[in-house]
Amino acid sequence: MHLRHLNRLALLLLFSTSVTAQNLDSTAVWETLQSSLGVVYAHPDSAMEMVEQAMASAYALDEPVLIARSFNFKGIVHDVKGQREAALAAYAIAKSKADSLGEERLYASAVNNIGLIQWQQGDYVNAVLNFQESLELFEELGVDVGVANTLNNIGLIYTEQKRLEEGLEYFRRAQKEFKDLDDTYGRSAAYMNISRIYEETNVLDSAWKYIDLTLTLKRELNDPRGISMCYANIGIIADKSGMLDSSIHSYEMALDIDREYGFQSYMAQHLSALGNRYERAGRKSEAEALFLEALELAQKEEELKTLWGIHSRLSELYADMEQFQKAYYHAQLYASLYQQWRDEESEEEIIALQEKFDVARKDLDLAEEREGRALDQIRLQSRTQWIIYLSIAAGLLVVLIVVIVRRLEKRRQRLAEEHALQEQLQETQHESELHQQREGISRDLHDSIGSQLTFLSSTLKNLTWALRNQNKPSSNTLDRLEEVSGIAQKTVSDLRDTVWAMNRSDLTVAEILLRLENGIVQFREAFDGIEVQFSTQGDDFEKIEAAKAMAIYRILQEALTNIRKHSDASNVKVSATKSGVAWVWKISDDGRGFDLSSKSASNGIENMRLRAEGAKLLFQIDSKSGSGTTIEIRESD
Repeated sequence: MHLRHLNRLALLLLFSTSVTAQNLDSTAVWETLQSSLGVVYAHPDSAMEMVEQAMASAYALDEPVLIARSFNFKGIVHDVKGQREAALAAYAIAKSKADSLGEERLYASAVNNIGLIQWQQGDYVNAVLNFQESLELFEELGVDVGVANTLNNIGLIYTEQKRLEEGLEYFRRAQKEFKDLDDTYGRSAAYMNISRIYEETNVLDSAWKYIDLTLTLKRELNDPRGISMCYANIGIIADKSGMLDSSIHSYEMALDIDREYGFQSYMAQHLSALGNRYERAGRKSEAEALFLEALELAQKEEELKTLWGIHSRLSELYADMEQFQKAYYHAQLYASLYQQWRDEESEEEIIALQEKFDVARKDLDLAEEREGRALDQIRLQSRTQWIIYLSIAAGLLVVLIVVIVRRLEKRRQRLAEEHALQEQLQETQHESELHQQREGISRDLHDSIGSQLTFLSSTLKNLTWALRNQNKPSSNTLDRLEEVSGIAQKTVSDLRDTVWAMNRSDLTVAEILLRLENGIVQFREAFDGIEVQFSTQGDDFEKIEAAKAMAIYRILQEALTNIRKHSDASNVKVSATKSGVAWVWKISDDGRGFDLSSKSASNGIENMRLRAEGAKLLFQIDSKSGSGTTIEIRESD
């Protein structure tokens, strides 16, 4: 018997005993429901049998709350199995029962789960309405795990709407909440979503980092569906990185898991994506077979978006294979299904807007009713009192109006002056920031790239003269050519770093360290024999202004270059530590050190010090001959 089926049988026997041996005890029913979550991703069929057994016991005990919870858990299992309509029906029953019982937490959970299914179906309008409702409830109830899950789900909506910066912010907030809760599954979901944002914005080094973290956690959780999704995302990142063979291999691994565990909901998408890559690799017959298999699955699931995508790809494939009748057939189906999908989406948006209008109209009617009651109460009061005080009130009102008008006029003038001054200050600040940015770029181009290009020009002239006067290039000439190649490569890398920073308003601590690591990998031969260790203490997602981050990066980069060229060091440590509200960056080596007062050293140190001062950073260096060197960069408080 297959090992997975043995595990499934053992789990069923264990949890069947848990319910029946205690004579239908409600605590045992609840424990069985919770235990189903521990096996749902690896053994969804076993989890479903556990939930149905618990539900039957809840009905036998006549426990309405347990019955409602059972339907919520049943929806989760249906969702994992890719049975979205069944999941939606189960969540709707759980929501209705929780509402009638006054179980606010269960109600919020069911609403959030309904939104998740609607997101999977592309119904983003209703999904975001449900996520917002559940988030408000979870925050009122103080349910941190519910808040974290809903933040993550709202990030999914922003991602689908291509509002990627907002999506990334919600995923980071969710990841921090999950980390505080020690929720491994939640962290894995947030990491996967962060990787997707970086993949869509083509920050591929960060996308690789977060998908690797996700895959590690999914393996720890024994979550085959999550592992399948990881491999599919790796396939996308590898494709964007120009590694078509690796992309194909990753999608093949995802499909192997889908087939083993019967993950129907994602299999059609993975088949279609792999077929597309087979087609680009010239494996057209294999691509056709995968597209047709994906089409059959998508028709069963009635996924319009997936269906018109597959028909579009089949049309292009058959046209390329010069099977024009088939190409025309699938092109017609693509056009029809795409229009149907767009019409349904528009209709859903209209319905959602109508619901919002109806709610607003009811609120307005209620407000008017309250206002009418208040007026009736006022009319019931004695009018004699108004007559007595009317003249006094009128005089006071005139005086008050005059005072208020004068004060409002003075306030208006003061606000106008403050507004003009604010605009002037903002314009001055903007011009100052632009000037500082231009100076920083100019310094980078002059200090690093300018000197490198000057060296290249001079060296190339000398090599040209040498080659013209030699029948065969000498070893010295060849060495110089190799040196020129290295300097050119370094110049290109420096230009890329400058452009990288110019395109961003801010950078995270993790991105700065990751960029340094990538630089060492790129010039690995130059660092042969030197072990470089990186470490952080603090939230490495914290953002740092781009100009300041670039100054930190350049100083650390220049320090690494000096260590490689002059220190004879074997070990280098680079660290970023959060101290209070400021970050402290250190780079130290165990090399031979140098005399800080020497003229040759003072020029390089002064350049780093000026770069730090320009970015409002504190710079300190400590070095003695034979004792290594330590450089510290600190943000000013």
